[in-house]
Amino acid sequence: MSRPDAPVLDQAILEVRYSRGHAYFDRSGQTLVELEQMDPEWMWDQFSSQATAATKLSTNTRVAFSNVKFDLVRTALTGDGRTLAVDTDQFIADGVLAWKVINANLGLDEYTRIGLRLIFFLPKRSTEHAEAAMGSAILRPMIPDELSSLQVKARQTVVVFSDGPLEYRVELGGIVRHEGLPPTPLMTQRPEQLPKHQREYRNRLFSEQAKYGRNPKYAVKLDVDCAQSDPPKVDIAAYVKQAVATVRQNFLPILERL
Repeated sequence: MSRPDAPVLDQAILEVRYSRGHAYFDRSGQTLVELEQMDPEWMWDQFSSQATAATKLSTNTRVAFSNVKFDLVRTALTGDGRTLAVDTDQFIADGVLAWKVINANLGLDEYTRIGLRLIFFLPKRSTEHAEAAMGSAILRPMIPDELSSLQVKARQTVVVFSDGPLEYRVELGGIVRHEGLPPTPLMTQRPEQLPKHQREYRNRLFSEQAKYGRNPKYAVKLDVDCAQSDPPKVDIAAYVKQAVATVRQNFLPILERL
């Protein structure tokens, strides 16, 4: 059984950048239609020449794409004092489906970057407890003797590692976050101007948002960004699985030992 204050995967962010996504300006609407047809839980919430996005409320996941990049973001559900960590298997499934539709419609064949960012929280009772834990981290800034008479109020460590074509940007620090679901563009629309199914979905968004408290969440945050420039191909499932395994083996122990 895991300890009650074990690290929780709070957010997963997948990004693919590409150089020739000009078809976005002609195919974005059709792409959105096909995504909703293949998985009706995806619901449009933004559509413009800059970006198009859809939200899947059941997994608290949002996909966005434009002529230059594709993003998939999933955030843990943390309302009412509970935490339902990000399920990486479901994240992969959502990402594979969304990318298949978007990649095909935009006719992409050249990619400039793929990255997966994983954000873990180690819950603490206060900012003071988070800072005390940071003082014993194996990855922390060294305080010179000349400054030993001063009290350290906050620490933030950022280190970039490389392994062949891959880079890992690792950030460790304290955080205070207020629980809640961020508003989406769909929530700002006038309901009478929306189709019936979108009005129903909009009501669900407001209902879910009302479930979340506003008590601050204190934690030590481990933020790892795994990236590769100019990948020869993009295999969402393989990349995410490998990145998650590497982070859990090499970087998550930094947080687990606090």
